[in-house]
Formats: sequence, structure tokens, C-alpha cells
Amino acid sequence: MKRLFSLLTAVFLSVSAALLPVLPASAADTQISTAVLNVPAITTSAKASAIIDLDTGSFIFTKNADERLAIASTTKIMTALCVIEREAELSRMVTIKPEWAGIEGSSMYLKAGEKVSVSDMLYGLLLCSGNDAAVALAGATAGSVQEFCAVMNEKAKSLGMTNSHFANPNGLPNDEHYSSARDMALLAKAAFANKKFVEITGTEKITTDTRTMKNHNKLLWKYEGCIGGKTGFTNAAGRCLVSAAEKDGMRFAVVTLNCADDWNEQAKLYDYAFSGFGHLEITKKTEINVSLPVIAGKEETAALRPRGKTLVTVPKNAGYRFALGVQDFVYAPVIKGKSAGQLYVTDERGGEVFAVVGVEYAQSVGVNTKAKKGFLFGLF
Repeated sequence: MKRLFSLLTAVFLSVSAALLPVLPASAADTQISTAVLNVPAITTSAKASAIIDLDTGSFIFTKNADERLAIASTTKIMTALCVIEREAELSRMVTIKPEWAGIEGSSMYLKAGEKVSVSDMLYGLLLCSGNDAAVALAGATAGSVQEFCAVMNEKAKSLGMTNSHFANPNGLPNDEHYSSARDMALLAKAAFANKKFVEITGTEKITTDTRTMKNHNKLLWKYEGCIGGKTGFTNAAGRCLVSAAEKDGMRFAVVTLNCADDWNEQAKLYDYAFSGFGHLEITKKTEINVSLPVIAGKEETAALRPRGKTLVTVPKNAGYRFALGVQDFVYAPVIKGKSAGQLYVTDERGGEVFAVVGVEYAQSVGVNTKAKKGFLFGLF
């Protein structure tokens, strides 16, 4: 007979709207919900858009987020991330092959035969949006553009980018080259966790031995708190922008695809995110006022607690509560630290799940050898 599970709605707990200190999400057995939070609506003129909390992975806004669209040079976020992760030494000098120079579109103006460091090409890729830098980096890193695209697609798969396919490293038009706002937000989460990527895309201007390069991302000086990102434009894709910003311990990435007024639209979306959302910290000390009945135990009940430490994205100045999904009872022996179920962080009505956190036993309970096997014991 299957064990009975129930959602113990009687254990909903009131949680203060005051935001707790921000700590990185690091707990094992913790799942952060990527469901969109149902909060006051906002609109955008972008064809597709998404806002993701970079620390929890929660999406707080989406519009046409799973539609496959051209992404232009925002492709270069993936190019840069794959290069940074695969290159052992970014100062490595690369001799530019003739086929890597003279690529159409935006350029850092590489010349056949010149020697350029991987690092300088990354700046040319992300600041100047160099299509030539993308091809050169692909060839220098993986041997060919084709092989590098295989690396890009494998990386996309590992990040859960289910509506993406990369056919080139620069975003030039190709029917087999596309992504979605949600996927690009997932990519942004990975990219902005990389210190080198943040360092490069957060640079407004840099001068090397042979070049001066200025960042195309005007949001760096147009929006306070912007820490980097990547622009893109083709006639097919329209204006595209993937960026990130941080304020008051919160970090968000905003994606806008095919958005004619992307600077102002992204600023509006950031204002919405920073003014409307904060973090709830859950630790093993977070109180759960419920104990499970213990059958044939030396104690009648066993206390519960969250399994670890994590953050949850929650709306500011709005109610949220906890609910437990655990067994109706447990048989002795009970082992302290063993998984006991899940803690759900929901909205006030219990209709929207913000996060699911593992729950464990906070104490051990031994077997009462003198207890008689009753009716319930015989069912299992």
C-alpha cells in the first residue's frame, strides 16, 4: 500500500515582509523555482523579454519568452563564455589567419598575419561586437567554426536552453541560428557568474597596444547599477540587448529581443525589478512549527527543519507563506539529517510556488522496543 502524502495546509506560517540579509544559494537538495512570479503587471514593447534573478534563477517577468527568434550579436555572450571556459591562458597570442579577417558587419578590424591575444579578441568581441573576433576566437579555440558551434550547442544544452541552436559564433543571419528570451536569460545567469566575462562587458573603453575599443552597450552609463551586457542588431533580429545590473544586494539580468527602444525599455524593466522584489533567506534555523508523529518511537514526534541555506525571490511588501509536503507520520528509527520532504514557499493564496526547499529531520528518534504493533503498523 502506498504511503500517504499530504500538503499540510494547516502549517502555513506568516513571514515578515522585511527582507533578510542576502547570502548565496548553496544548499544541496534545494530547488529554486523558475516559475514566473504572479505579481503586478508590466508591459514592454519588445517582441520577447525576460527578467531573471541572477542569484536564485527565478524569472520575475516574461513575454513570449519561449518563442524562437533571431538574436543577432547577443550570440557573442555564448561565444565569449565558451572561449573563457576552454582557454587555459587568455594572454595566449594567436596569429590571425586570412579567413578570419574581413568578416562582414561590425568588426575589430583584425588583419591577416597579425598576432593578437585571446584577451584582446574577447574585448573586441564584446565591446566592438567584432564578427571577425568571433570567427578568430572560434577557430583558435576549437580548430574551426563548425567545431566551435558544436561546443556552443553542447553548452546551451547543459544550461537548459531548450529553444536555442547556434550555427555561427557571431549572430549573422542564418535560419538555423536562434534562441529565446528565456534561454538568453539562462545564458546570462551563467555568463554573469564568470568574473572575466563581467570584467570585460563592464568595461566602457580600453586601449591596447594597437587598438582603442569602446563598449557599444550604452546602458553602462545610462542606467545606474548596470554591470555589463551585450548588444545586437540585424534587420532580421531587430535591436537585441542582454544586460545585468545590481543594486542593494539584488542582481537581475534583462533580455529584450526585437525592441526598437531597448535602452529605455530595459531601464523601465530594471526599475520594476529592483523596486518590486527582494530576497527571503531560508536556513536550518528557519522555524517550522510542525513535528511528525513517530510510530513505535521513544519519542512521540520528530521535529523538522530546512535542509540548508538558500535564497528565494519574493515580491516586496506582499505576503508569502510556507507549506509542508511531508508524510502523515514516520516509523522509528528516525535519523537526524535524513530527508523528510519539502518546504514550499508560496504566495499568500498558496497558488504560486516561489521555491521548493528540502526538509530534514532535526532530531533522531530511536525505536521503542516495548511498543506494540498496532493496526497502522500492520498496513505497511
